Amino acid sequence: MSRRLIRTLGTSFSARNIRKDALSTHFSPAPHLSPSESPANPYRLHTIVVPNPSPTPPQPPTSTIDPSEVAKFSRLAESWWDPDGPSRLLHLMNGARVGWIRETVTRNMPERLVGRGLEGVRVLDVGCGGGFLSEALARLGAHVVGVDAARENVQVATAHALKDPSLRRADGTCLIDYRNTTAESLLDQGEKFDVVCAMEILEHVADAAHFIQMCSGLLKPSSLLLVSTISRTPLSYLVTVLLAEHLLRFVEPGTHDYEKYCTPEELTGMMAKAGVMEVERRGVMWNPIAGRWEVGDGSAWTTGANYFMAGKSDELGV
Repeated sequence: MSRRLIRTLGTSFSARNIRKDALSTHFSPAPHLSPSESPANPYRLHTIVVPNPSPTPPQPPTSTIDPSEVAKFSRLAESWWDPDGPSRLLHLMNGARVGWIRETVTRNMPERLVGRGLEGVRVLDVGCGGGFLSEALARLGAHVVGVDAARENVQVATAHALKDPSLRRADGTCLIDYRNTTAESLLDQGEKFDVVCAMEILEHVADAAHFIQMCSGLLKPSSLLLVSTISRTPLSYLVTVLLAEHLLRFVEPGTHDYEKYCTPEELTGMMAKAGVMEVERRGVMWNPIAGRWEVGDGSAWTTGANYFMAGKSDELGV
């Protein structure tokens, strides 16, 4: 019967060219038999090839959160403020980050500053962690909103800030607006900022381009997106994975995923597609003799591992 069936369909089939999910089977009366002539079982198997439906076009991701990364940094929550703990390098880098942010804001949007430091500027710290950067920017007078997808991090950041009288309001609440939320949620709520800081987070998100798009959408017109991340080069692998994780044990093994690193050129392209133009690029290097991070120029050598990049939205906003 199988040979007759194949001849009836007029097609040559084999196990290799028939997909299981492309077949539907049903039973129907044999067309050459009348009801009176039908045998006791007047049904035979017919196989109909159903064409594959058109593939569904890929949908943009609804979130840039990588659950494994959130879990990883949630486990570090209690050690965020230990200067000799897993976040040691971030403690040491914070001075360089804050100095660069202050200088970049002063150079590119001096009209927003109304007093000392960063007074008058509304800043978003995306992926704030334990609050290193948020606290430093708040002490410079900025109105800081710090967000993190890990609830434990927000709790640690809030508790630590409340220990400092300068970061407490008269009613005892935290001067820094810490929230357990995401950039996507802020965008949905229509929030806007003078400065969006994405420091040491780009290499931990699920989709870097989509993340930059979300951050750019949070900018007011003529505002700054400031990014600190790691380039994808042999040098960065040597420094951040082999040395920092496995030989010197500055950070926990597995902290970094080399495949998620982003070159300056790639980041510039992501920003441009999001309506933000690069205005500054600086390399950041660890000086083992001085025991500190130093901000260099924007040459290929200095940006071969860690680097800072600033992008500015246009006058009409993103």
